[in-house]
Amino acid sequence: YEDLSNMLSGSDVPGLYNTEELRNIRDYIVEAMKKESEGLMGSFAVGQQQMTELQEMTYNKFTNNVAENLHVILCFSPFGSKFRNCCRDYPAVLNTTTCIWFLSWPDYALSEVANKFVKDMNLPEKQQEGVATTIAYMHISALEMVEKMKIEKERTFYLTPTHYMDLMKGYKRLIEEKGREIEQLKAKLANGLLKFKETEKRAEQMNTESSVKKQANLEKVRNSDEIAQELQKSYIEIEQNWQMDCSN
Repeated sequence: YEDLSNMLSGSDVPGLYNTEELRNIRDYIVEAMKKESEGLMGSFAVGQQQMTELQEMTYNKFTNNVAENLHVILCFSPFGSKFRNCCRDYPAVLNTTTCIWFLSWPDYALSEVANKFVKDMNLPEKQQEGVATTIAYMHISALEMVEKMKIEKERTFYLTPTHYMDLMKGYKRLIEEKGREIEQLKAKLANGLLKFKETEKRAEQMNTESSVKKQANLEKVRNSDEIAQELQKSYIEIEQNWQMDCSN
């Protein structure tokens, strides 16, 4: 704030320009002064003292031009001690400026700002009006509580439009965070469903393969039974033939 105070009080910031920049500024001012008044340089053309006076004159001319054309707008919030400390430490902030106090926004302005803000958000159109009305209502209710606290507790709490903008920015940030969380959950759910379908398809394939193998095994069992019956018959025939040979 020191440089700002110097700018407000004297239209200059000490040490802001180096030697080369000062020379360029003086040359520019001298050319401008030549055009304004012919022969002005004659009275300063000789001597070191005259040269020093010329340098001072040109720089003063520069600072005067700055003071006439430079407009400074400062925005302070009454909340906290920042504004109070700045006015105490740098009186030029008050002595050389005009204070304009911006009061609380009216209800319709709060609603208009909320509507404009909500339109820039990715919300369904049918929800936008309700969200904007709720945001404005929250700030209005907070203002009423501030006035109530001032009367009952004799404590002043400043609730400025900056807090209202922060409220909307916080809501937008929360919506974006929750939206990302929902998208992540959707991605996880879609991945889970995909895995489930893949597992179900694999299970069906395995069931089909198992049925084919089961049929093949049953066929092999039947073939084995038939072979066993044929072997049993052959064994019986061989035994009978052997007994007949033994009896003869």
